[in-house]
Amino acid sequence: MTQVVPTQTVMVVDDTPENLRLVGDMLSKHGYRVRAFPCGEMALPAARLDPPDLFLLDIDMPGMNGYELCDALRQDDALRAVPVLFLSALRDIDAKLKAFAAGGVDYIDKPFRFEEVEARVKTHLWLHQLQQQLERHNERLAELVAEQVKEISDAQVATIEALARLADFRDDDTGQHVERVRTYSLVLADAIRLRSNGVVLDGAFVDTIYQASPLHDIGKVAIPDGLRGDTTVREDRGLGRRVRRPALETTLQGALDPGEDGDNHHRRRRESLRPGRGRGVPDGRRQLCSDPRTPGG
Repeated sequence: MTQVVPTQTVMVVDDTPENLRLVGDMLSKHGYRVRAFPCGEMALPAARLDPPDLFLLDIDMPGMNGYELCDALRQDDALRAVPVLFLSALRDIDAKLKAFAAGGVDYIDKPFRFEEVEARVKTHLWLHQLQQQLERHNERLAELVAEQVKEISDAQVATIEALARLADFRDDDTGQHVERVRTYSLVLADAIRLRSNGVVLDGAFVDTIYQASPLHDIGKVAIPDGLRGDTTVREDRGLGRRVRRPALETTLQGALDPGEDGDNHHRRRRESLRPGRGRGVPDGRRQLCSDPRTPGG
């Protein structure tokens, strides 16, 4: 077990001067710094000014008794975690249960043996030290996790930015389109967040939409320049505006028979796949189409 640091402070509160002197002397001989008070009204403000490492409280005291003092300590943020041991002549089970319900961590009966008091004080100080170390470790772990998450998030954002810049480099029109969609997505998502008071979308989700929106059209980056480049501009009568006709469409159109439009081409292919026709159909597929045992044949 870890040895207690001699400078640790124990605050003893008891309305009997003899008990204060006896407990104080015994703890001081074992290296503890003892602060003794005869009542809770004096001990509470002193503890708030200089919090001890452990409390030893009597229960049956005039004015503020031990239960009330312990409850007041648990209401104070700076004193809530400090262990409280009750040292009392009350031996009935109800008194002990009430002491634990008030926030005490241990209960020592009077008259007491100092060896027992010293052993319990040492144990709870050691446990309190471990609890503080664990809390510091958890805080540091949370910081490390936050740093790692931030690094991953920054890397993701950098990757998205690089892809968006690539789209801008490959095609100025596409690059501007990506930036416009990104801005529109941010405006729309933020409007939804404001109207829903953050219930539907929160700020973090809006940021995610803004960062990820450039990827909606990123597939164009992989299209070869020869297929992606614009070759002609035609009038789209249905939309009433001029739209670009990509080279990919021209390339596919060139694969049709000369003088044959797309509708006739596909109609001719469907006819060739009917049973009995078989023109241009591999032998295995022709047999599949004509086999009466085949479902749907």
